[in-house]
Amino acid sequence: MKKSILFLFMMISSLVLAQSQKPAKVKIITVKQKVCRSQKGFQFVLKTIENDSRCPKGTTCIWAGEVSAVLQVFDGQKQVEETTLVFNEKNKEANIKWFAKYLPFEKRKIESLLVRPYPVEGSSIKPADYAIQIGYIK
Repeated sequence: MKKSILFLFMMISSLVLAQSQKPAKVKIITVKQKVCRSQKGFQFVLKTIENDSRCPKGTTCIWAGEVSAVLQVFDGQKQVEETTLVFNEKNKEANIKWFAKYLPFEKRKIESLLVRPYPVEGSSIKPADYAIQIGYIK
């Protein structure tokens, strides 16, 4: 009987403690095609989208597709690096590592990398409308 009561107490305690935790807040960093001259530290610039083969909303595709983007990293006014990243499920971890090496420590828990906007059947995306969203846990 004592074991049953102890087990019941432990189960209820774990449920109460698990529910009392605050959910993690996800913050967004948006990478656009402009350099912010007043920003200090590293900043990312989306130079160009070379290829966007993602399956548009409203269609059925065999392959999810991918996006190839040329990104630049600036430290103040000085360009530190330029690289091409391919955004797809296969490269997700490598892309997260690349972004994390330039982010401040408190922003390195990257949860998502998204290329916006997502294509829609029957419409085209202007090159200037593209942006990359980095979602990190604060």
